[in-house]
Amino acid sequence: MPSTYSSLTRVHSLRGSVSGNYLPLFTLQHTVLSFFDFSSFLLDTGDPRQQITLTFSQVVSSRFQSAFWNVANSDPHHAASFERLHLNHSGLGLGGDHLIGQVKARLENLEGRAAAKVDQHNFPRWRNLNHFQSVTNISFNDGSKHEDIAKMMVYASHDVLTDKAGFLLLQCLRSYLEVDLYFDRLMKEYQNTCVDTPFGEKNWNFPKMHLQQHAFDDIVRKGASRNFGAKIDESMHAATRAAYLRQTNFKNVTPQILRSLHRTLAAKYIRDQLDGRETFSDDDDLEQQAPSDIEAVGNVVVGSRKTPTSFADLENVMKADAAFTRFRLRFAEFLNIFLPAFGYTLPQGKRVALQPTQEIIPFQFLKVFFQSLETWIEDTDYLRCSPSFHNSERYDAALVKTIDGHIFVRLVYVFTYKIEDKTHPFALVQALDVETGARTVKDKALGLYRVRERQRKDCEFISAHSIVRGAFIVPDFSRRGDYLVVDIIDADMFLRLRGLYPTHISEL
Repeated sequence: MPSTYSSLTRVHSLRGSVSGNYLPLFTLQHTVLSFFDFSSFLLDTGDPRQQITLTFSQVVSSRFQSAFWNVANSDPHHAASFERLHLNHSGLGLGGDHLIGQVKARLENLEGRAAAKVDQHNFPRWRNLNHFQSVTNISFNDGSKHEDIAKMMVYASHDVLTDKAGFLLLQCLRSYLEVDLYFDRLMKEYQNTCVDTPFGEKNWNFPKMHLQQHAFDDIVRKGASRNFGAKIDESMHAATRAAYLRQTNFKNVTPQILRSLHRTLAAKYIRDQLDGRETFSDDDDLEQQAPSDIEAVGNVVVGSRKTPTSFADLENVMKADAAFTRFRLRFAEFLNIFLPAFGYTLPQGKRVALQPTQEIIPFQFLKVFFQSLETWIEDTDYLRCSPSFHNSERYDAALVKTIDGHIFVRLVYVFTYKIEDKTHPFALVQALDVETGARTVKDKALGLYRVRERQRKDCEFISAHSIVRGAFIVPDFSRRGDYLVVDIIDADMFLRLRGLYPTHISEL
């Protein structure tokens, strides 16, 4: 039974979070809801009506009545499930004044324009991640947007919240995002640090704080958490909310909202028919779309094809960019190493010598296929390499497999070149493999994976087939040239980085 906590209070005849009867499935004192080492008792014996009455007879004198008790062979208390979207992203993470609320409050409490500094941090775009112009002064009714804000907050504010309490709060947020065993310890440490401060009045004993402890039990009893999640329906809220606020008189609203939604869908259908079903999308929607001119080259798909260009013309147009200095000669040197190493014969058995008039075909899109370490099934990443992707510069990063191991790179130029009768996809990349020195205390505590870029003149060529998958990398705004790999962007990247950097785990 996926549901918000407010809905569960109605289904299970509860009295809400400030009463003595507040948990749909367990009995626990209100004052210990934030304790992760405190046992609770499962309501699982006998008739649920009888059990509930016996359990709370000393707490609430009102009669407990629930229509769900009359459903044969069912127990609404066991049907209640840990619902990740509302209990985490719209609850503990972003809801009310909890974790992100505390981060915002601390930013506003700092001297100067700390909140504005966080908002001005310009994060790159990424597929399946909502992009926000600011985060400290906005609110949503969509839990999926809450989730994306939570993912970005540590990377956006780690150079601003530098005091002890703020640092501990970011550790709590990071641990919450990982949902690991560190959360309880760090939360208690943060609470102790806030004693005798304005932030010490925050009460962490609320039902959503406790219910996350039972997520594993629900997975064991009911399967993967996506089976009892509500995230798939969350995007429907926006249209309903807009209809309620703008097109009702706030009385008997149900038929008014339905009428508004019906008219909206009818108008959209007519517009789609007139436009040949060409959809108008914002930039976030465009992230999900591959270009129409994609071409498969082996296990890589390229798209957004541009006019073929000669080596001479390319070097002349890009002469101000050090990455393209001696482009033709360096590419020829690369081919003479690459072709024999991967089992290809050199053209006519001779070393490659490229002429200035020879042409390559530029592309601004790459679709990369990889096997997810989370699900073991094929997944895809859309990578952009464009000076103007919907009016913004866009050069995505990727994880690349080399002879010496895996490194992160940023795409600079994607193109294909035909050798005899076979077309090969290549990329000019800026490697992010410069030594960063000893790992700092902050990087260890916040679980940050730091990389540093090479100089622009040291860009090199790779085969597009060596790209493992895309990588979401954000700038460290406190250190020019340093970047942070966002491991929590998805489960596959989280698992890959733990495998690539095993020593980082022991430092947590």
